[in-house]
Formats: sequence, C-alpha cells, structure tokens
Amino acid sequence: MNNHKSKVWPIIAGIIFALAVLATAGLFIKVAGLNMLPVKYIGLAILAVVILLLIVFVCFFLIPAKAKKIVKYIVRTMALLLTLSLVLVDIVGIQMVNKFEETMDNLVEEDQEVKVEEFVFGVYVRAEDKAKSLEDTKRYDFGYSLAYDRNNTKKAINVIENDLDRNLNLEEYSDIFAMVDAVLAKEKDAFILSTAYLDIIEGQEGYSDISSKIKCVHECVVTSETQVVEKEETPFDVTKDPFAIYISGHDTAYAATRANSDVNILAIINPTTKQVLLLNTPRDFYIPISVSEEGALDKLTHCGVHGVECSMDTLSDYYDVDIKYYAQLNFTAFQRLVDALGGITVYSEKEFYTTNEGIYFQKGANEVNGEQALAFVRERKQFGGGDRARGEHQMAVIKGMIQKMTSGSLLLNYNQILDSMGGYFRFNVSQEELSAIVKMQLNDMAEWNIQTYAVSGIGRNDICYSMPNLKTYVMIPDEATVAQARTLIKMVFDGETIEAEDLIVPVE
Repeated sequence: MNNHKSKVWPIIAGIIFALAVLATAGLFIKVAGLNMLPVKYIGLAILAVVILLLIVFVCFFLIPAKAKKIVKYIVRTMALLLTLSLVLVDIVGIQMVNKFEETMDNLVEEDQEVKVEEFVFGVYVRAEDKAKSLEDTKRYDFGYSLAYDRNNTKKAINVIENDLDRNLNLEEYSDIFAMVDAVLAKEKDAFILSTAYLDIIEGQEGYSDISSKIKCVHECVVTSETQVVEKEETPFDVTKDPFAIYISGHDTAYAATRANSDVNILAIINPTTKQVLLLNTPRDFYIPISVSEEGALDKLTHCGVHGVECSMDTLSDYYDVDIKYYAQLNFTAFQRLVDALGGITVYSEKEFYTTNEGIYFQKGANEVNGEQALAFVRERKQFGGGDRARGEHQMAVIKGMIQKMTSGSLLLNYNQILDSMGGYFRFNVSQEELSAIVKMQLNDMAEWNIQTYAVSGIGRNDICYSMPNLKTYVMIPDEATVAQARTLIKMVFDGETIEAEDLIVPVE
C-alpha cells in the first residue's frame, strides 16, 4: 500500500507543480503584454516566484526518503497550499488583466478612417397628453425644425414615418423655440427634436422648467458617418512631452451622448516636471465657435451639441494650445469613481450647506464620498459667482481624484475603478499611452504639483451661433484672466514650475 502511495504522489505533485508553472507563465505573459509594470517590479515578482517554486519543488520531490512520515506530510501539505495559492493568484491576475483590456476596448475611441456617430431623437408631447407611445401619435400634427441639425432631423423623420408606416402631418419651424411654443400653446400636438438640444432649450430664460411641461413618448436613433481627416503628427512620447487633455462633463445618461458641456476643464500636463495645470473655462464663456466659418460667437457649453471635437477645436484656437486628448464623462461618473477610490479630499474656500441635499462642507479640507463630491461640483446657488464657484469645485474634485490615484489607490481599488467607468467615460487616450503613463507613475511614484486656475468675465444677454433668433445669457471674457491663462499654459509646456503667485492676474 505504501509502495502504491509512493508511486502516485510524484505524479500528483508533478501535475500540480506543472499547473503552477504554466499559470504563472500565463500571468507574466499577460502582464508583459500590457507593458504597464516597471521592469524592477517584474524582476522582483519573477525572483519571488522562482524562489517560491524552488521551495515547492524541494518540498515535493527532494525530501529525504528516511524523513519521518509526519514530517513528509507537513512539508508536502504546506507546499501544496503554497502551490494552490500561487495558482489562485495567477488566475485572479489573469482575470484582472482581461478585465482591464475589456474595459479599455469599451472606453477608448480607436483611430478610424470613418467615424460613425449615433444621434438620439425624441417625439415630445405636452406632459398632460394621453399619448404613451409612438403609435398613439400617428394622427397628431407634428412640428420640426431644420435650423440646427438638418440632415439628421430628416433621417429621424424618415425613421419615425417608417415605424408608423404612414406620412406624418408636419410643419417646419424657423427655430426650436417657436416649435416648442406651438406645442405648449396646443397649436401643434408634438414635435421631433434631437435630445441634445433639450439642454439648449432648458438653458434659455423662460424655459428652465420645460422638462416638467413636456414628455418623450418615443426615441429613435440615427447614425451619421464622417470621413476622418488624419492630422500630421510629430513624434510624441506621453511620458516625456507636455500635452493637453480636454475634460468634458454633463448630466446626460451616458458619456458618449452629445449635449451641452457643463464641465470644460483643460488639464495641461508636463510628465517630465510633474506639473499639472487645471484650467476651467465657464460654460457660458462667449467665444468664437469652431464650426462657424465666420468665427461667430457662442456659449462654450453649446459646443458640446456639435460634438467633443468642436469643444476641443474651439478651446484650442482660443488658448493657442494643441489639445491632443479628451475625456468625456457624465456627473454620475464623478460619484461612481470617487466611491471606487474610497473617497477623496476636496478643499472648499468657504463653509456652506448645499442647497438641495443639505450636505455640510467646512472651509478647508473635506473628506468626501461620491454623493458628497457630486453635490459639491453641482452647487452654485450658495455662491455669488455661481458658475465660477462650480468650476472651481469641479477642479477641486478632479485634483482630489488625481492625488488619490497617484498615491497608490489605483492598484488598491483596481476592480472598483474599472467597474465605475463602464458606460460613463469615453476618451481617446490609447491603451498603449495609458499603460505608459501608469508604468511611469508606478516606477517613480512621484508627487505631482497640481495647480488650478479659472478665467472669468462679465454677464450680459446676446445672440449666439446656436440660438440666432433669441438673446441668451453669456459671459464676456475678462481678457486679463485669459491672457494669464495662456501664460500659465506656456509655462507648463516650457517646463517651468507654477507657484501660487503665478496664479494672480497682474494689475496693469
């Protein structure tokens, strides 16, 4: 019997040992493919695994035959537990790498010759209307406008008519406000409009409560293809060369939806000097919009309706800086990501309670969870310069997230962070570039100098490119603050360190 056991054990031990070696090799191949961990960490990991496998090998196969049975049993059991633990770590590690790759595939917008975008259109009726579905509106009189998104509006009408299998009773309006007014006045039963333009309507004086006066009974999606013009790129290393990221945020359901951009922050980053400048531009800033050939003026927030590229190009021209990357997120993403990080620290310039939630913030440092962070970035009624204060709070939250991530929380909360991004983030940083940035940070664990700055202006009512028939509130830029912003951007690109005194606008 003992002789039988002595023959079986080497086979079992050999299978377990081979499984551990293969699983470990598979994990290292996966990790190496990401190119995210510094060589020193990979070297230490390999050394630790080799030592562990040598110990297991000795315990499995090189125990002296004369050793007591109890000694053999204890040693082999310990080796078996070590081996199984190693295999478990390997399996979990491979799953984490797979999860990272899957998340990046969903979040990163790859370079492509033809860009395909989806546009959501809604059929809207009065809130008290009995209609609950598209079928209920087949005999209705519809309003529509071609003044803002002509091609996609026509596509949406065709889709809706096909769904109803009949031609609609349609009347075209010169602008969306006249169309909405006609429905509210019961001159028309319904209107067809891109959901992206609801933000523009809601932002106009007298229409802030429009969402309570209308309801959407049907949505349809149309697609549009755009030929991508490749820009001539100069050699660039994301771990050495300074670059700019446009951070856009809004309150819509998903990050990829076109909508007014409520957050407009440029992150100017110099990876060599570890300098970050977060530059906030108020949503109502009245500047030339890039989609206008004549350089017509519009509120910055309206650029989001024309796509993230419009916002990037508009800010790029305005600040004379090449913006290579963008990151789009909705406000829900703030909450989910902060919770995934285990909370962050934000600094408040004053003591206050938020208007809607009644959440208290003390002057100075505040430890906040996701819900508190979201309330913090949304609050503006407690401050005289409402949008300016909100922009500063947005930068404070982003600064807190950067500080938490660079402190090691990125690894400690790996799964939660990836889960928090699903459906709420979209960016064009490639997986290779992101891996290089993470690898750089893990390699030196450097502390970054993060400074924030906001341009300002004076409010008035004026005509906008996106709303040519009505005057709306805009913010006329304070050119001194804009000039200072351009100086700060140049300082980061030139490798200079920004100090507190550099953030003060010079008095002429």
